[in-house]
Amino acid sequence: MKICVCSDSHGNPEGISRMISREKPDAILYLGDGVRDWLRVDVPEGVFFAAVAGNCDLLCDEPPFRVVELLGRRFYLCHGHLEQVKVGFDGIRKAADQKECEVALYGHTHLADANVFDGRLYLNPGALRDRENRYAVLWEEDGALRHEFKMVTW
Repeated sequence: MKICVCSDSHGNPEGISRMISREKPDAILYLGDGVRDWLRVDVPEGVFFAAVAGNCDLLCDEPPFRVVELLGRRFYLCHGHLEQVKVGFDGIRKAADQKECEVALYGHTHLADANVFDGRLYLNPGALRDRENRYAVLWEEDGALRHEFKMVTW
């Protein structure tokens, strides 16, 4: 299973469409700040999709966080503003612990980053906007969760 993780599209549905076309994912996890962009994108039938609202997603129906199970793992999805990821990992570590998740995914900072603390992967795919148009791909290989950061090409 290939999972695309993206965040912070901020009005860039074309970048989302290019990511989907390039990767042909089985699942897409969107971490907020551009939820309305998905109204202008065709998610292929059969592709699992889950999203959370970011600090710029006002009056949006998506929750501020959610837990999904994929690849036999529990994923904590959030934008990161409520967990204060710009000042450290304490908030997101506590939230992922409380939800008993093995992976914590967040956005908000616009910086692609991956860290492992206490055996849990914390991953920010970067922004699917700005200069780099970054996202991440997750997959399982030999029982381990792997990730790679990628860029939308124009």
